[in-house]
Amino acid sequence: MGQKQTKGTEGPKEPWNPFHLAPSNKETVAVTLHGAADLPLCRDGSEPWPFVIVKTTPEEADSQSPQVMSSVASEPTRTPMWEETVEVEIPEEDAGQKDLVIKVIDTKKKKELVSYQIPIKYLCIFHPYHFELVKPTQPGKPNEDADKTRLYATIIRKSSFLPRYIGCDHTALEVFLRGINEPLANNTSPIMVVARVVPDYNEFKNSRANQDHSSIGLPITSLSFPISSVMNLDVPRASPNGCPQLSRPGSSLEQPEWNQSFLFQGRDGATSFSEDKALVLEFYSAISTKSGEPWAMGPPLGVSVLPLNNRLYRKMLTGRGLSGLHVERLPISDTSLKTITGQAPTVDLSLQLISSERPEHFLTPGIVKNLPILDLKILDEKLGSIRESWSKLSVNAASPSAIQELEEEPQVLELPQDTEMNNYRRAMQKMAEDILSLRRQVGILQSENRMLRGQVAPPEAEEESSPEEAEEALVSSPTPAASMKQKLLLSEQDLRKLRDKVQHLQNELIRKNDREKELLHLCQAQLPQAALLRHYQDKMQKVKGLEDTVRHQEKDLLGSSSSDKFNLLAKLERAQNRILALENLVGELEDSARRWGREKQDLATRLQEQEHGFRHASSLVLTDPANVFISSTDPQQPPKLEPQQPGKPAASPKEAADSPHT
Repeated sequence: MGQKQTKGTEGPKEPWNPFHLAPSNKETVAVTLHGAADLPLCRDGSEPWPFVIVKTTPEEADSQSPQVMSSVASEPTRTPMWEETVEVEIPEEDAGQKDLVIKVIDTKKKKELVSYQIPIKYLCIFHPYHFELVKPTQPGKPNEDADKTRLYATIIRKSSFLPRYIGCDHTALEVFLRGINEPLANNTSPIMVVARVVPDYNEFKNSRANQDHSSIGLPITSLSFPISSVMNLDVPRASPNGCPQLSRPGSSLEQPEWNQSFLFQGRDGATSFSEDKALVLEFYSAISTKSGEPWAMGPPLGVSVLPLNNRLYRKMLTGRGLSGLHVERLPISDTSLKTITGQAPTVDLSLQLISSERPEHFLTPGIVKNLPILDLKILDEKLGSIRESWSKLSVNAASPSAIQELEEEPQVLELPQDTEMNNYRRAMQKMAEDILSLRRQVGILQSENRMLRGQVAPPEAEEESSPEEAEEALVSSPTPAASMKQKLLLSEQDLRKLRDKVQHLQNELIRKNDREKELLHLCQAQLPQAALLRHYQDKMQKVKGLEDTVRHQEKDLLGSSSSDKFNLLAKLERAQNRILALENLVGELEDSARRWGREKQDLATRLQEQEHGFRHASSLVLTDPANVFISSTDPQQPPKLEPQQPGKPAASPKEAADSPHT
């Protein structure tokens, strides 16, 4: 097996465009191997030279060769780094029955160092899992952290179509990250990007300020083996930190390029747009293995924020062809990186709304050139974000141009075909119009209130009051402005409750769809067993029918043929009597034959005596010449036997002696 000498911190030289969907009637499990820590030593005490193979349980049981494998580490080490993505393709109907097997192998000894087995059916579709797979090196010491091997990997289960969620006109939001526009002057390592869509950017920013680990970098899920509970693979309904995805390291140090596509599903609310939602890009230095520490990300090098508000949504729908936008220079803020001109760097990216469940095209460097470019004049330099034009009404509420610009905003072009969804959309549109109207009135009333405050209180007192105190004064004041402000707050609360309810219903529907899919997989798995059961049942029915037929035939033979049976029994009895008579006759013939033999021997003895001159006192006189036994002229002539009449038994020796013919 050849060794691929690539370092984990080096980026790909060619643009990498992942295929987000699996082939038809199949599923794909993409495994991004980041690195490992505390791999066991070889038996001879040397450091291993590891690589990773990925297969499924049927292949493992049949000892088949793995479908995919990673490259070999650049040198023998216990803390290798790969940053490679491999994919395993499985039939859709087998996804609920197979497990994913990940093995770390030593290329020198061809021995297994550690292996992990994850059930595929419990992985949520299109959700990026960032795992720390933990397994004891020695099974007898499960509680010692020093003897635990850790493998860091990102696993995504992909389907052949994008699921559509209730209340969403689109199935996904695609973000294509091109690269940094200007050459950097002080970059020392390859850069990786963490992309996420957060539902409330202000809340996310506060979490980062409070050093919340779940909002920084990647949320690593530690998974111990054997897996104690599959609830570790469950995905929460909503996360304030979104579902972050990790890019590969940039192609160069001076001007990093990624050309990588991120796909955000409707499950985390990425296809809905609001004033608080935002796309957040975090830039990190690629992880190095020289420190020997477990795989972890350090502090970010910078952050880029793009609000996903209603105006951006409408801008994306106004383009021809694809529903997308191209952002040429999105600022990178909170960074120490500098370009060769001494300015803060900017990043180039593109957005696309996907409406189809099976899109034909994803964003590529060639496609993004045809997208309309977002106007840089509406970017806020301080926050690096896009603002609604009517958000400036609080500063200049009586500006006719602002109101005219708001009223001339294009409406949403695509409307659902379903009647219920049309009603829901019209209600939401009416609510949005009411909110806009209330905001206009609030802006006007706030300006009037400030004028009245300026007339009543000195400017110093007004400057010392905080915004929170001013808001409390508006709410507690019986003025019309306070009343309108209170109505606006109540409307926003109702709108937020409605959004939460819709999100809850969507999540419940997703869970039910997942359960239904699992049940369908179980039903499909039971189809061969059901067919075999039906086959055996048919055989049992045939055997039962044959038994009934034989039973009826036996009954018929016993009842309809009694007379024939008696006739046969009578014939059998006569035949047996005849056999006995014949046996008696044979016995009598044998006795007669023995008697005749003795008589013949006696006669022969007498003849010899006569020939030698021995005579008896009385001579033999035959009165019946026809029945003589011995002729006087021929004494050696054998006696002539009298033929026996049929049916008459042979004469006994005594009867023969008493006969008058003798």
